[in-house]
Amino acid sequence: MFMLDSVEYPIKNANIQRNSHLSLTTGAKGVLVWSKEYRDADAYITLAPGTVLIKGDTIGVVSPDNLLFYATDGSFRYMLPIGYNTPVVFGRGAIAYIGHSYLLNYQEYSKKLILEGGEFPTLQQWAYVIVFKPGKEDFLAAVQFTGGPQRKPPRYNVYRKEIEKSRLRTAYTGNGTIQHAMLTNDHRRFVLSQGGRVNVLETVDMKVESHFDLGYSDIQSASLDPAGNLVFIGRGAKNKGERPYLSAVSLDGKLLWEYPLQNPQVQQPPACGGAGQVYVVDAGSLKSISNGRLAWSRPVKGTDKAWLTITKDDAAIMVQAESLTMIDAAGVVKFSVHVSGDEERFDAPPAVDAKGRIYVAGNRKLYCFE
Repeated sequence: MFMLDSVEYPIKNANIQRNSHLSLTTGAKGVLVWSKEYRDADAYITLAPGTVLIKGDTIGVVSPDNLLFYATDGSFRYMLPIGYNTPVVFGRGAIAYIGHSYLLNYQEYSKKLILEGGEFPTLQQWAYVIVFKPGKEDFLAAVQFTGGPQRKPPRYNVYRKEIEKSRLRTAYTGNGTIQHAMLTNDHRRFVLSQGGRVNVLETVDMKVESHFDLGYSDIQSASLDPAGNLVFIGRGAKNKGERPYLSAVSLDGKLLWEYPLQNPQVQQPPACGGAGQVYVVDAGSLKSISNGRLAWSRPVKGTDKAWLTITKDDAAIMVQAESLTMIDAAGVVKFSVHVSGDEERFDAPPAVDAKGRIYVAGNRKLYCFE
């Protein structure tokens, strides 16, 4: 029913931890092609975009409770209400999303519904989706229940569920709160971080394949690099005080390298390239760490949040302080342009289409650069 090939951005999954590595390159020079105000689509809409999705000539701007569709020429198509802070995935010929009733829906880009009101187990009030991967016959998800105002014990569920028959194929349930849940690139393993402990689950039977302690009391952000290693920023390691460290470990718990940081931004996980490079914003600079060593460092503007997307050739595209900057793998700044002068807020990583155009979503406008 739902295929994920031929999708430009993001790659495979809807993940609130913002997967950052692309299979595309861009030759963009930072020239503004167009910008569109959201209020032109709806005069009363207030957006706080967290994700931009691209499939062919369709752009999706995902806000907490609305999904706006644009064409790549900037023309507005339509708006779709979605469940508050729920995932959206673009597939080859359809969209998977969760509606206001917290049930799963599949629809074609033309708005024709394929599936309406599919059950999404354990997704209820006071629960949220950490990662969601729809497929042709079933879907994978990790859902966290917070406990709500009644202060029930928090718990989480990781499962595979059939789409058509609404049958739960396999599941894993745990107590407490998982801070990070990720899928490996081949979708064969879930990687769950709970405190400083990691469980690796295979996704066929949801059995624990390995588990290990990271040695840190607080894992502030985490991602998987293209090779499938866990890359994270942690604090509170024994004999290291509260200093943050950027580390990489294999999924059997072997430490590959670590690098000391000072004051890293953690709203986005470490952005991983394909050649062992990891990009983080730390102490006022964008840093490229290559296999545990500093490759280069470039200053950023002020303390505004930075959002990164990494291209196939390991160039870093960054939105920060109302500016769009692209730096190649060697640390050479290819361009840096001002996006907006209206004190606009940016909380979404930049997206790239198959023609190399870059899309940036602020809280007022959507921008296209080439």
